[in-house]
Amino acid sequence: TYHSRTIAMVNTDPCIPADLTSVLNQDGYAFAGYANAQSALDLIDNPSDLAILDKSEPDLGGIELIRHIRAHHAMPVNFLSPWADELEKALRASGMTAEGNIGSSFSVTKILALTNAILAKFPPKPSIAIAMSSN
Repeated sequence: TYHSRTIAMVNTDPCIPADLTSVLNQDGYAFAGYANAQSALDLIDNPSDLAILDKSEPDLGGIELIRHIRAHHAMPVNFLSPWADELEKALRASGMTAEGNIGSSFSVTKILALTNAILAKFPPKPSIAIAMSSN
């Protein structure tokens, strides 16, 4: 399937991006990787259709990165984190919402299905941010 949509990932765990990149590329998505949230601020000027973000980094975490991005784009958000419940509460406390949360017990197939479902609801670029934690 060719989607002609780009997915960006910010994650410090090299295994997760490699697994996801393979499956998402096989499903027809283009892929852009970011080494950290600071470099992912590039998404403000060069948005992807979906951004999978690492939740917690010392200088700039996923919630703060989304706040920066949403100041420029109305991107829906989905968190991928072992702390999905905590993130949901933190989002509500900050006045933001997420389209969903996936806890630490996820499969690449589940992420692909969620990616397809969310992207079907939103127009291409800019559209979605998924925050991901490797902690």
